[in-house]
Parts: sequence; C-alpha cells; structure tokens
Amino acid sequence: MKKEELGILKVGDKIIDFGWVYRIFKISSQKTTTGRKRIIYFRPYFKKGGNQGLVCTVPEDNLSETNIRRPTGKKEIGILLRRIPNLIRSAEEISPGRIQQAISDSDLTEMIKLLKYLYYNRKSEGKDFTVSQKRTFNSLANRVAEEAALVLDKKPEQIKEKIDRYLKKGLGNIVKTSEKK
Repeated sequence: MKKEELGILKVGDKIIDFGWVYRIFKISSQKTTTGRKRIIYFRPYFKKGGNQGLVCTVPEDNLSETNIRRPTGKKEIGILLRRIPNLIRSAEEISPGRIQQAISDSDLTEMIKLLKYLYYNRKSEGKDFTVSQKRTFNSLANRVAEEAALVLDKKPEQIKEKIDRYLKKGLGNIVKTSEKK
C-alpha cells in the first residue's frame, strides 16, 4: 500500500495486514545515518489464544512494500456481506495459491468470493469439507469476520453467524436454480 493511501498513521489507528485487524499502539522515532525514521508498532485488535503477546513493527518508510491497508468502509462492508447469497455463475477450481494471494494482499473482496466458492462447491455436491478445506474455509471466514466486526462495531462471532446464514441462503438459491433446469 502506498504511504499516501494510508495517510499519516497515529496511535489508536486500526490497520489490516494479511486479512487480520491490528491496532497501532506505539510510534517511535529512530535515529539513522540519514536522519530519523518512524517505527510503527501494532498488535492484534481481537485477542485470541495464540496471538496474546504478538507485537509487530514496520518502519514507516517500508509501508509501501507491504499490503497493510486501512479497514474497508462501513457501506462497502455491508454491500459485500449482503452479496454473499448471490448466485455464482461458474464453479471454478480454487488453487491454494489463489487463496494465499488473497490473504497476503488483504483483499477482502477476493476473500469473500473464495469463501463463497469453497462453500458452494462442496455443499452443492452434498459433501462435507475435508480437514484441509475446513481449515482454509475457517481461516478466510475468520479474517472476513474480524474486519467486518471492527467496521460494524460487532463481535467477530456475530459476523461469522451472519456469514453462515448468508452462505446457507445462497446455497438455497443454487438448489432452487438447478431444480428449474
């Protein structure tokens, strides 16, 4: 993300990195041979078992080489979530590389699209997820839920329930459509 697109970061700002929500808790200034540079310190916004003590840092000058971004706007999040039940036109294969790229890019729209494809491809065939598919699906759902929860001022669990309802509703749309043919 370009530094200009992020704007001036300050303590308390929320950012998205690898699809997870972080809060900036400290900004320090460090002397270098060319002057001073700001170091951004951030930690997970939503505390979970494995991330309790996690602290990340990035020099402000290096932000343009990361995929750190500001959270998506409230209106756009609402639109993206409400579109989950919409029909998928084609059942395309999803490579693990495509999923990893969406996560690495913190691409919320692509993560939601992949979440839908994973769910609908398995469920429309009447099959359960394999262990690997379930792990991938949950990873995507958790990332989407965190950002949406932050923006909509809800708990991630509430958003995951909403996502699940939308996915089930969309599955009903697929079944109804296939019965008409």
